[in-house]
Amino acid sequence: MASAGALDAALAALHAPVEARAAQEEAADGALVYSVCPEQLVKDIEQSIVVEKPEAATIQARLFACARPRDVCAFLEATQSDASVERARTALLKLLAAAIRDHGCGRYGARAFATLKAVLEAPNGAAVRAHAAAALRALAKRGEGPGDEAWRVLCDARFKELRQAKKSAPGAKDTGRTCAAELVKLVARCVADRVDASPELDPASMDPVAPWRELGAKVLALAIAQLEKSKSDRRVDAAACFAAADRLATTRAFRERAASAGGLAAKALADYATDASAKQFADPAKALRLLRRRAAVVAPSARGSGAAALFDLLWRVATVHPSASSKTPPPEKVAKHAAAALEAVLVALAADAGEDWAPVVAALETSAAGAARALGPGGWRDTADATKGAGLALRCVAALAPALAGDDAARLLAAALL
Repeated sequence: MASAGALDAALAALHAPVEARAAQEEAADGALVYSVCPEQLVKDIEQSIVVEKPEAATIQARLFACARPRDVCAFLEATQSDASVERARTALLKLLAAAIRDHGCGRYGARAFATLKAVLEAPNGAAVRAHAAAALRALAKRGEGPGDEAWRVLCDARFKELRQAKKSAPGAKDTGRTCAAELVKLVARCVADRVDASPELDPASMDPVAPWRELGAKVLALAIAQLEKSKSDRRVDAAACFAAADRLATTRAFRERAASAGGLAAKALADYATDASAKQFADPAKALRLLRRRAAVVAPSARGSGAAALFDLLWRVATVHPSASSKTPPPEKVAKHAAAALEAVLVALAADAGEDWAPVVAALETSAAGAARALGPGGWRDTADATKGAGLALRCVAALAPALAGDDAARLLAAALL
């Protein structure tokens, strides 16, 4: 096993307060005083992991050991009210979330859950609580931690907090948009995992899934309601709401209700495509991811001219940057999902035998011909981008071909290869 001496030393120093003065006196305000800046110690921990590359079991043991109070969990617990080390606590929570996501907790899952739950319940800053929620979500994704009941109690409490934040009641704790986003994703993750893993039971019997199903309906309704509001009125970011709907759409219980998020995703993309000052791309990226992953659920709502409009919108998002000229490709975060979303939506639409394809065929023919012409002289500035556009046109033709008459398919293929 790789040595973890530097990691041990950094973790030990992290929880080793020293005397405030030469004499054995406590700090005037009773706060812990550290011989080394906590922010530097966090960097030492990260660096020791990178350099020493200890095995996953070593990282788990050093980060979650319960025998002595010289570990990350103990530091987080011991400094709940110490505002002077909030930056260090935030950085450590990010480190903790990454360790859980990459390596898991093993037998220390219950310890990590208890620590992170305590951070969420304490009057910490929104950034600290957001990272704690993200770490809990990583723990839930790993399937580690306590039993379902403990997770349900946690999710119930956090949803009540979201509902109070939504109402903006006088004196209510400010959850913060970032923290609220992480809480929505945490609750959606826990609900979807429990509903998926449990069989449908007789409604007359005692159904252990019922509380999860009820909570899922509430959090999905909250996410949809937030998406229907204007950006300035939202208490939860649209990206988190799309992510929650995406996760809940995987379940039988919420598949149909989550489909309504598809129309809201298209609306968000339309707003993005016409915003020349767009600089933040998380919302359109998550909207595209929803359409890509759940195309079979959301695409059937677009028919006829609606299907053509959806194609036009997705083509524009996949090929053009909203804040630049038509010869500039879309931002990487958007492009990552856009082409795949367009192809997935066309495949889902092609499964509808009764669809009138004339509007979609006309839109695709125009776009394919334009992409083909862009490969010629005076077209795209970047030949690689032009090739991507032409390739996307061919993929769209292939996705739609099974539903088209022979003449339509041949005409589209000819346009794409012009």
